[in-house]
Amino acid sequence: MYPPPSRLALLAAFAVVYVVWGSTYLAIRIAVADLPPALLAGVRFVLAGAALGGVALLRGQAPPADRGEWLVCGVMGVLLVVLGNGLVTWAEQWVASNQAALIVASSALWTAWFGTFGRRAVALNAGSVVGLVAGLAGTALLVWPQADATAVPGDGLLWPKAAILLAALAWSWGVIYGRNASLTIRPLMFAACQMVIGGALLVVVGLAAGEATRWQWTLAGIGGMLYLTVFGSCLAYATYMWLIHRATPSQLGTIAYVNPAIATVLGWWLLDEVLSPLQIAGMAVILASVVAISVSGRGGRRRRPASVAVAHDHELVAPAVADERRAEPAEDAHEQGAEQGAPEAAEHEAVEEQRHQAEHRGIHDEQEQAQRDDGQRQRQQDHDRAHDGVHDPEDEGGAEHGAGAGDGHARHDARGEPQGHGGNHQSNQ
Repeated sequence: MYPPPSRLALLAAFAVVYVVWGSTYLAIRIAVADLPPALLAGVRFVLAGAALGGVALLRGQAPPADRGEWLVCGVMGVLLVVLGNGLVTWAEQWVASNQAALIVASSALWTAWFGTFGRRAVALNAGSVVGLVAGLAGTALLVWPQADATAVPGDGLLWPKAAILLAALAWSWGVIYGRNASLTIRPLMFAACQMVIGGALLVVVGLAAGEATRWQWTLAGIGGMLYLTVFGSCLAYATYMWLIHRATPSQLGTIAYVNPAIATVLGWWLLDEVLSPLQIAGMAVILASVVAISVSGRGGRRRRPASVAVAHDHELVAPAVADERRAEPAEDAHEQGAEQGAPEAAEHEAVEEQRHQAEHRGIHDEQEQAQRDDGQRQRQQDHDRAHDGVHDPEDEGGAEHGAGAGDGHARHDARGEPQGHGGNHQSNQ
C-alpha cells in the first residue's frame, strides 16, 4: 500500500499528465514541419526507451527472459509505437493537431469494444453500448472531409484522418493484447522494450524511405522532438506511474477526455487551428461518449471462461497496470508512456476483481462461522443431555449403559470442546 498523497501533490501530478500529454499533438505538428515523420517518431522512442530501460536496469529489472516475452514486446511495439504513434505523426503533416487529438480519443471507444473479447473479457452494459454507437457517429463527423477546410493545407483529405483512425484502432488492440498476455517482465522494462523495438522499426522505415535527406537541424524540429522525448515519453509517463498507485480509477479515467480538450485549446491558441461546426459537434459527441462509457463501465462484470483459473487471471500484465504483488512501487504501466492510452479499464478491472474476491471470501467465512456455531450448539446439547443422564431412545443398553455412555461422551466433549474453540480461533488468526 502507498501512503495517501496530499491534495496538492495529486493536483500537480494530474496537471503534468494533462498538459504534457495534451500538448504532444501540438509538438508533433510543429516538429513534423521540419523533420520527416518516421525518423521523428523513431528517434524519439529509441531515446525514450533507452532512458527508461536504463532506469529499469538500475532498479534491478531484468529484460525479457525468453523468446515469448520478446515476441509480446515486439507485437506491442508495432501496435502501440509503429502504428499507434507513427501513423499519427505521419498524418499530422496534413491534419490539424486538435483534430488528431480528438480522433485519437476514439481509442477509448475501440478499447471498450475490443475488451469484450479474450480471456479477460468485460461485457458491455446498455449504457456502454449507447456510448459506443454515439462515439462512432461522432468520429465519423470528425473524419468526414470538409469542403471549406482552410486552416491546414490538405485538411479536406480523408486518408490522413483515416490513418489516425487506424492508429487508434491499433492502439486499442494493443491494449487488449497486452492485457491478455502472461508475462514475468516488470512494467517499466516492458514499456522500455516496446519503445526501443517500435522506435527502431520506425527508424528503419524512415531510412528505407529516404527520409535522412529531409532531416533538418532546426530549433523547431529538434526542440519538438526533444520535448516529445523528455516530457511526453519520460516525465509524463513516470508521473502517470505514480498516479496509478495513488489515484482512483474514476480520477485516472479523466485523462481520456481532458487531454483532447487541452489539445484543442492549445491548437487554437498557438497555431490558430479551428474546427468547423460539424467537427465541433463530433468533438462533443465523442467526449460525451467517452465519459458515458467510463461511467457506465464501472458496473460491468468480467466474463471469465471456465478454463481460466482466478489465480492465473491475476497474473496477467496489462499495458497500463501490472499485478502489484510483482511490481515495484511506482512501476505499473498502462499505456507504455504513449499519450493516447486510457488506464480506466484495466485499473477498474483490478479493483472490481479485488472487490469480488473480498465478497467471495466474506460469504465463505460466514458459512464457515455458521457451521462452527452449529457444531458448538450440538456439542452443548449433547453435554447437557449427558449431564442429566438422558440416553438415546434407540439405545438398547439400558439406563446404566446409557448413563455411562453419556458420561463418556460428556467427558469427551469436556476435553474436545476447548480444543475445538482453540482450533477455530487459530484458523481465524
